[in-house]
Amino acid sequence: VLPSYRRTGCGLTAIKELFSILPGRYCYHVLKDNKPAEAFWDQVKMICDCKELTLKDTLNLSDCNFFTFEKNENR
Repeated sequence: VLPSYRRTGCGLTAIKELFSILPGRYCYHVLKDNKPAEAFWDQVKMICDCKELTLKDTLNLSDCNFFTFEKNENR
């Protein structure tokens, strides 16, 4: 999301629309010092009722945190 549109709700709106069209498994990574992005994805997972998944093999990225979650059709 462009900086001028951040914190306006358009990112969350776009994610909700994406999930309604394409439920399934999603993976993302966030730079360790990017607290606003981490907070955004925490909000997405909570609001959209997503299931946090644990990966057996994750990327070894020293500067990023790697996450995966699933959005089911019926959730």
